[in-house]
Amino acid sequence: MKRSNRDDLNYEKFEDRLCLTVAVAVHHGSMVVHGDADGAVEVVGVGERTFTVSDNGVEIGTYENVHNCLRVEHDRNAAEDANDDSLSIELRDQHIHNIMVKLGHGDNDFDISGDHVIDRVMFRTASGNDTMSVNVNTRFMADANMGGGDNSMDVNAFANRVRYRGGHGADSMNLNEGAKARVLTSVMGHGANDLAVNANVHDHLYFRGGADADAVSVAEGVHTHGNASFMMGHGDNTVDFAGWVGGHFRVRGGEGADTVNLATSSFTGHHAGIILGAGDNTFNLDGGGVGFYLRGEGGNDDVNLGETVDARRTVVAVLGDGDNTFNHDGYIKRDLFVVSKNADDLFSSDGTVDGRTWLKPGGQKGG
Repeated sequence: MKRSNRDDLNYEKFEDRLCLTVAVAVHHGSMVVHGDADGAVEVVGVGERTFTVSDNGVEIGTYENVHNCLRVEHDRNAAEDANDDSLSIELRDQHIHNIMVKLGHGDNDFDISGDHVIDRVMFRTASGNDTMSVNVNTRFMADANMGGGDNSMDVNAFANRVRYRGGHGADSMNLNEGAKARVLTSVMGHGANDLAVNANVHDHLYFRGGADADAVSVAEGVHTHGNASFMMGHGDNTVDFAGWVGGHFRVRGGEGADTVNLATSSFTGHHAGIILGAGDNTFNLDGGGVGFYLRGEGGNDDVNLGETVDARRTVVAVLGDGDNTFNHDGYIKRDLFVVSKNADDLFSSDGTVDGRTWLKPGGQKGG
């Protein structure tokens, strides 16, 4: 059955069947798809301002004069009565401004693709394991706000701003090769979370984790002209950074055992500040930068500056309590200051320091 809509508000009447299906309406250039789906829902651009909608392989109808907004809202049921929804939007060569999708409770999948830039795509879910894949360029924002569950967001296109917020569960946010963002913000809840950045983030990169083991990976060749900040929470966390930052680089650990690795290819254009927290932490620096400030607290910290280190200004390490080690084998253009509260800590500097070298186990005063 096939029917075209005018700009007036129209609902497509579908055949009687035992199972539920979605309903569709078009009003003033915007299309709304809502209801409890029978199966996978597909929205496909087929002509000038024209889209088909199908549910579980059955075509609901063909709808014209759609150019402003596409809104999909499924499954308003309670969590115990939730459905697992699957939504695919293929814009193809059609222009549209905004995509807004709300899929509710359940294990939901959402994939969007298109040949032309849209303004924004927004995805909202409740409890369940949800996935979002963005394969269309967005002028303003690609935004996901997911509830509790093991959720993921993959961005494979350009976005002015990528924003991800997760709930309780193991979440992953991936900016994949071939993509690009001006700003990337990833705020994740409790759970073992992952952020993988394999494409340029032009302005700023920000991550905040929860209470479990989080992992951040920034690949070699990734450029960020602004700041990169990673707030890691209280789990056993890992930051692997091989990219280039023109601004400040910041890592903040919590009470767990954290590891921060700055690869040979890494570079920080302003001071890098790494606060390692209260656990048994490891910091391995093999790259370059203006200067570095490292701080440990109550745990056993192990700090290693490798042979490829090129610090253009001063390096300062304040390591706190615990059994700490510090080793420097690279190059520091200005001064090296290392201090801790434990007089039995092991500090060594076999590399080059053009300025002063001050290694003082047990010399730390105060916090």
